[in-house]
Amino acid sequence: MRSGGRAHSRPTSTPRELCGDLVMAHSSIEPSRSLLYRSVYWLVKGAIWLIAEVDVEKLELEPKVGEGLIIATNHRSYIDIFVLLIVLRKWGISPHVFVREDFLRLPVIGHVLRSMRAIPATTRAARQARELLRAGSIVVLAPEGGVPRPEDRIDGVGELKSGVGHMAAKLGTPILLVGAVNTDVAWPRDRPFPKIGVLSGSRPIVRVATQYVAVRRGADPGDVVREVRNGLVNILTRLEQRG
Repeated sequence: MRSGGRAHSRPTSTPRELCGDLVMAHSSIEPSRSLLYRSVYWLVKGAIWLIAEVDVEKLELEPKVGEGLIIATNHRSYIDIFVLLIVLRKWGISPHVFVREDFLRLPVIGHVLRSMRAIPATTRAARQARELLRAGSIVVLAPEGGVPRPEDRIDGVGELKSGVGHMAAKLGTPILLVGAVNTDVAWPRDRPFPKIGVLSGSRPIVRVATQYVAVRRGADPGDVVREVRNGLVNILTRLEQRG
């Protein structure tokens, strides 16, 4: 799992600055115990059905106390947060959310985030995330820090912020990379609303896959960021070959 001072990635057998767009921390409260969370989930799932099909496999996550787990995902569309909600629900993760403050003011996305007990990301957010990881929790972040323009995505991925590297290297926290394709087909970056398709064949298939990156405590953060980038590129390439 760990070797030298570098991060090391391996695929799973199954599927503005530091923290990127959002950071989610795993909670001990199951989502099914929150009526608001559950209601929003079903509303989101129904809305997604009109926009895209989501292809994601079941995954068991067991973070360790003292390390926790970081989930790092690519970011191509405003619909990503909705897809992520469905994915995390399937994986049994109930998150608290640290988000950019302006996200909470968005009409629909803000409501979804508030239902997930969103906390505005401040300079204290990274410190909070490290404490949560130390306690064995899970945090999810989008290291691109926003939705990059298609022309800014080199090999499918935009420039990554350094926060994921510092956060993982501090405790030697493993990273689960989550790559998704076709979210930008369902809701292009330059459109105010997503495309709607009622017929099954008219909706794009959003495919989601994963890959692990093991990180040694004290590893070089730059090496970690490079491994994250390489891993995301690898996932997206595989997914795009599937169509």
